[in-house]
Amino acid sequence: MTKDLIPFGPWGLAFIGIYLLSLLAIGYLGYRRRETATMGDFFLGGRATGFFVLLLTLYATQYSGNTLFLFTGRSFRQGYGWLTSLHFMTAIVVFYLLFAPQLYRLSRGHRFITPGDYLHHRFGSRPMVLVATVLMVVAICNYLIWNID
Repeated sequence: MTKDLIPFGPWGLAFIGIYLLSLLAIGYLGYRRRETATMGDFFLGGRATGFFVLLLTLYATQYSGNTLFLFTGRSFRQGYGWLTSLHFMTAIVVFYLLFAPQLYRLSRGHRFITPGDYLHHRFGSRPMVLVATVLMVVAICNYLIWNID
């Protein structure tokens, strides 16, 4: 192989390999330590994760993903004007913090797992939950396709 096809070099590839193996090991340990095989256990870690773990998960999902896959490349291609989207991300967090405490209490009381669980509780309509779920999947697919550019 030519050097252009391996941008990381042998030490970089070794690090990535060790990292991937550590993820598999952590996943296996988590699988072994699970208490039950329920959807709540799968999606929410059996509701036993603490605030710190939740904070790190949300941060890694939202900001790290956007930083690595969206803002950097898009800002490079479009210039400083694209950096205004950082304000949109901040606005999402501020808006979320307005309704999150009440939604958290409600979800704990009724043991919601997905947004569809809340919608079914609120409106009692299975067709509405189905439509909302399909719309959320389409929105996520559009978001992923948009980031490929």
